[in-house]
Amino acid sequence: MASTLSGIYTQQNNMAQAKKLLIRAAIADIQASTKETSATLDLAKLLFHHGDDIKNAFTCVEKANKDAIFYGARQRKIQVGTLMPLIEAQKSAMWSSRRTL
Repeated sequence: MASTLSGIYTQQNNMAQAKKLLIRAAIADIQASTKETSATLDLAKLLFHHGDDIKNAFTCVEKANKDAIFYGARQRKIQVGTLMPLIEAQKSAMWSSRRTL
């Protein structure tokens, strides 16, 4: 339910509330061991595109990828596969810029 509600808040451009609900949904999925990648993948997207939180976006997309591999969910692998390289590239760029400072 939290994941679905977050979609409504995202459509209303209320990213703070959407983020809170996606965090709750991801925690619930992890605690229940459902291996559902939807909430963690959506949270990774939100953190990457709207939150500028690359570290946590990377953690979420890694979790979503592991869950997709666990179930062999082809559609989820494709969804994760489109986002993961973008986050990894941004993370690498951050580390490179920190090393030059």
